[in-house]
Amino acid sequence: MGRIYEWSEHADRPLDSCGHLILAARAEGLERCWIGSFRNEELEKVLQIPQEWNIVAVTPLSFPKEPCFKSKAPKPLEEIVFFNSFSTS
Repeated sequence: MGRIYEWSEHADRPLDSCGHLILAARAEGLERCWIGSFRNEELEKVLQIPQEWNIVAVTPLSFPKEPCFKSKAPKPLEEIVFFNSFSTS
């Protein structure tokens, strides 16, 4: 049975960082995947991570053989920002 950790008010900070890492990796053209479910003991052994570290997420990064996405030009602000009320015109 794996170790169980209690959620604390600060538990989301590493996850926020992981999210930022994933966004930055995409901006650089890297493939990425957020893995939040794994067996800590096996991961500690394979990656030689000390047991006193609490692993909360794993993010493999790689360069794709071919680009998997194409950057789009940003929409003009007039199409996505509304003042005082929502408008579709």
